[in-house]
Amino acid sequence: MHRESGPSWVRRCDFPEYLQLSGTIAQQEGFQPGADMRTATLVETEWLMWWESLMLPPAGFAMLPNQTDPWRRVNYDPPNFTRLAHWPAIQALCRRHYPAFYQHWGTTGGDKEPMTVLLHEQLTRVRVDRIVNACAAAVGKRESAPFDLTVDFVVWPADYERVRSDTYVVLGKRYLEPEQVESLRELLRSSIAKLV
Repeated sequence: MHRESGPSWVRRCDFPEYLQLSGTIAQQEGFQPGADMRTATLVETEWLMWWESLMLPPAGFAMLPNQTDPWRRVNYDPPNFTRLAHWPAIQALCRRHYPAFYQHWGTTGGDKEPMTVLLHEQLTRVRVDRIVNACAAAVGKRESAPFDLTVDFVVWPADYERVRSDTYVVLGKRYLEPEQVESLRELLRSSIAKLV
């Protein structure tokens, strides 16, 4: 996770494992985030509902002891995925795909490490602190109002862009390419401007 903050604001960026597994399953099974649920198969419909549920903070979900991630999902509990019993086809897919996924994603030297390096490099170029200061100055403030912004990235689909709320955005990995620095900066500016 990459975290940056100022006197009154916090910005978090990460590649959450739950979104990466969901994307990996979709990619390998041929599902699409924008598929029409009216014509999708049962398993694809379950996947679409699961994908959407992973990007929402659980309503009224209390922090558990020793839980450090306030965004921990109710519908993500590897390796058995017992919480997905209401979506049996997705539960079976998660159980089948998780071991290989975790070996390639979550272990030392796995795919997450180079993605995290790209994330840090891009955020260094973006300079979120300057965006916050410029947005505050644009509305006549010396400093920003308190806010907390989370930006999660997904490897697949690479061109994904979804503003879930004023404080939560999900983007594809293409936003981490050096030539996309202005696109990422502008997207962050539009989100931060609503919060300062």
